[in-house]
This record gives sequence, structure tokens and C-alpha cells, in this order.
Amino acid sequence: MILFVLGYARDGVYRMKRLALSNDDFHFVVRGVKLLGSDERVEWKLNGKYLEIRCKTRFEDDMPLCFDINVD
Repeated sequence: MILFVLGYARDGVYRMKRLALSNDDFHFVVRGVKLLGSDERVEWKLNGKYLEIRCKTRFEDDMPLCFDINVD
């Protein structure tokens, strides 16, 4: 699954509510998250409210971020 982020989080944390554990429309298991175009290792966690992705680098560009979310 590819996720594009068009805005930048000042704190480097991106939260996707549609990818919460409690989502009844789509059942999945997240296996990993990568930031495409970067070697940075991102931290992520999934809970009942959202999928949270943390980036150490603060991005300030007019290009979108692209996350590759590995799901089963």
C-alpha cells in the first residue's frame, strides 16, 4: 500500500486515522513502513485510533512524502 502525505508535520509525526486497528472496512496486519526515496528508518505503531509514523528528519519541501506500508 502506498500512502502520499501532502502536508508536513512540524513534529515529524504522521497519523492516519483510516488505518486504525478498529477499522471495520479493511482488515489487515501492518508488517512494516518505509519512507520511499530515503534511507531513513521510520518508527511506526498501530493502535485503535490511527497508524502513527515518526520521522526523525523534518521535511520542508513542496514535494509530497511517500510511505510504502507493507500489509497482509
